[in-house]
Amino acid sequence: SNLRELFIPFIDSAVAGADLNPWATHPSHFFPYGTFLFAALFIPKKIGFLLFGTAALGETPLSFALIKLPLLALDIATLAILSNWSRSRSLLWLYWLNPIVIYVSFIYGQLDISSTFFAMASLFTLSKKQFKTSALLLALATLSKFHVIVLIPFILSYLWNTQFSRQALKNIGIWISIWVSITIAGFAPHIFANQLLYSSAAS
Repeated sequence: SNLRELFIPFIDSAVAGADLNPWATHPSHFFPYGTFLFAALFIPKKIGFLLFGTAALGETPLSFALIKLPLLALDIATLAILSNWSRSRSLLWLYWLNPIVIYVSFIYGQLDISSTFFAMASLFTLSKKQFKTSALLLALATLSKFHVIVLIPFILSYLWNTQFSRQALKNIGIWISIWVSITIAGFAPHIFANQLLYSSAAS
């Protein structure tokens, strides 16, 4: 699977201190994601490595647990967002205990839950008129997986259509400035490794 063959070796090389910028030393397909998702997976692994040494690396049970722990946290957070939108008692069964969701994140080992959660959180805070927080959260979603940028035209349209033009332009400018500045800073390792096009257009 991608988790065994690509993602874990990529993360482990940085955890063990072999790579300051793993995007510069690995083939581009090993981790075609952003720095926020990388950090979310790297930090638990690094703590595990400091505490337990090489038992936290490779295909050990501890290694898999440390990779999947952030995914579980994001999955629970996604359920919390959905619960704020819907009070349906069946939500737990329809989403969180859905066999497809369990398989994708915790058996097959895909990482899409990160961009999904932060994109949803961005839309949720946008609906609460928390525009700066919405921009920050979509930047984190973008730094998980780039495809979430398809939401930006819809977000800007929402800002334009729900306010008077002067206030709308101000909020659009603030929203774009926050998203652009955080996203560019977050993709700096990809830019220096000449991997930006792959990680954005192919992720």
